[in-house]
Amino acid sequence: MLLKEMGFPQTEPTTIYCDNDAAIILTSTGRMTQRNKHIDIKYCILKSLIVDGTIAISYVKTKCNIADIGTKAIKDYKQFHLLRDSMLHLPA
Repeated sequence: MLLKEMGFPQTEPTTIYCDNDAAIILTSTGRMTQRNKHIDIKYCILKSLIVDGTIAISYVKTKCNIADIGTKAIKDYKQFHLLRDSMLHLPA
């Protein structure tokens, strides 16, 4: 909605990259069971956003998850350099 108000309407879903298979399955199916009933309502909201085409969830390998550079302590300098360099080649 923010992009639309700024004059940049969204024409395709925003892709959210995730390295957690269970989270992807839960948001894709939306099935609540005894084992996952404690999980926040936000997954139900994500499911509705996926169904209406606002977002899409896509798997990314943990080693290639660029978000980790800002959310985790990366002790391996090679991994840090890989993620840092990946940010330089993101599409505009």
